[in-house]
Amino acid sequence: MHVTGIVAEYNPFHNGHAHMIKEIRKKHPETVILAVMSGSFTQRGSAAILDKWSRAQMAVEGGCNLVVELPFVFAVRSAQEFARGAVLLMERLGTVDEIAFGTECNEPEKLRKAAERIDTPSFQCALHASIEKGNSYAHALAAELSHETELTEATLKEANTILAVEYLRSLHLMKSRILPFPIKRFGAGYHDESLCGSTASATAIRKKLQGSSPDWSTLNRVLPESSMELLQRCRDYARDEMLYRPLLARLYTKSFKDLQKAHGVNEGLEHRILGALSASRSLHGLICAISSKRYPQSRIRRILTHLLVGFQQEHSSEFERTGPQYARILAFDDKGRMLLRQLKRQSLIPLITKTSHALNSTDLHRDPEELTPLQRMLRFDCLGTDLQGLCYVHPKQGGRDFLQAPLYLSKSIQ
Repeated sequence: MHVTGIVAEYNPFHNGHAHMIKEIRKKHPETVILAVMSGSFTQRGSAAILDKWSRAQMAVEGGCNLVVELPFVFAVRSAQEFARGAVLLMERLGTVDEIAFGTECNEPEKLRKAAERIDTPSFQCALHASIEKGNSYAHALAAELSHETELTEATLKEANTILAVEYLRSLHLMKSRILPFPIKRFGAGYHDESLCGSTASATAIRKKLQGSSPDWSTLNRVLPESSMELLQRCRDYARDEMLYRPLLARLYTKSFKDLQKAHGVNEGLEHRILGALSASRSLHGLICAISSKRYPQSRIRRILTHLLVGFQQEHSSEFERTGPQYARILAFDDKGRMLLRQLKRQSLIPLITKTSHALNSTDLHRDPEELTPLQRMLRFDCLGTDLQGLCYVHPKQGGRDFLQAPLYLSKSIQ
């Protein structure tokens, strides 16, 4: 059985994602497609527009065969840790042959050389010197790579190119047998907010959906029919701004020392965070007030999400050492069920289909020290789900991770 892995957010699943699956099928018509998908929050720290099961359903209806969750502790991290967590999860499953990823750069050899250059001593020295001058990690990385490789800084600043380099970097460092399969990105760029033609960015689609009255005729051009149907049924989409008051309540009760424990808070950032409270009237305003050249908005948004779930420096250090501890199954079809049988024999980590078999609801309120590393990691997935559930006009029921089974979507095996 040939297996192709994809790392995705599907927030929501659109025509650009469908194009990638079509390109994979061109190369490997019989491959089984495994998607490792962010759960309740995205890599940039935003609440996903729909819950993870709905987005996993879109993915399977759009052509994936099995969707597993990328744990929160890797999903809501920098590009480096996001990519590392996803690649290591695929590696531990023991069945993935290739990892497919979109990129604006269609020159695989240049990407490979850039990825292998990052961890050389001279490059790391130059990178840290740039960061010490006040540049963000992403800006410093793109600038230094453009000096030392054939890739331009503009290309490296594209979100998908940086992730592509990080996937290749992880594969190289792990000496993985998984082969890279870069696919030229099709259609609108990540930040493009236009809805022209048959493709659009997820950013543009979310903006339309979260407006007062979605233009379904326009959205119909850029979304597969199955995604359209599911989105029209839901009608209530998560909005980050709903977390503003819970976040204020959290921050009002925190000391500088408390904030220093949170992952990503260093170099006096705790003073900047608490100092911005009185000047802001919205979550967006708070993020803008805290962010700077050194701390871009995406990093601040992640930090604020970490504060809400209690994700601390000690947790990130532990999970960077242990890597993914399980594969949480979200949705699958007939081919996916065949792959699951193989995974049960070959996976180096347990497959979780029922949360309560690994963690119960009372464990969420225990001292994390009383839990196993697997339980501590899974606990953050559950907290993320409940937090994302607060982002709707009509908040979702808490504890969904203990109530929702993986979705089986029957499709005839091609």
